[in-house]
Amino acid sequence: MQKRGIRFQAPLHKLIQLQDVLGAIEIEKFNWHLNNIEIHESNIKINNDVWDIEQPLVIDGYNLKCKFECVKHLAIFGEFIAFLPDDVPCEINTYNEFLKSKAEIVFLVVDSSYYDIYCKDICLIEKIYVFAQSYGFKEIEYIDENDPRYKLSVW
Repeated sequence: MQKRGIRFQAPLHKLIQLQDVLGAIEIEKFNWHLNNIEIHESNIKINNDVWDIEQPLVIDGYNLKCKFECVKHLAIFGEFIAFLPDDVPCEINTYNEFLKSKAEIVFLVVDSSYYDIYCKDICLIEKIYVFAQSYGFKEIEYIDENDPRYKLSVW
């Protein structure tokens, strides 16, 4: 089996913060191409606000991590593509484009509950799998060559 990534779901009736889903990934090591994003900021004492960003957006991992650490975030939809700092971020539509690109990770979130993480680093795939189990995510499975997803998109 050729491992392409990990797929899992949030536990029922539990809102998962974006920084919790990405806990196994050192996001500050990458530049991130964000597209089709709907993210809400939440805090106990303030109302929910939607991120107001031009899309697609490229943001360095350090600033993305700082944003996540300052305020809790709930991702409703989103496509997050990670590139090493010296590489030029670009849009990726298919798994074959991902393989041919300089991208390292494609992270997709749908309906704030369904997560797909495609990764070129097999060790990181294993690390994410163990993290997902320990965090209590459900329906955890490896994404392999039988993956029915053709487009790496949330739409």
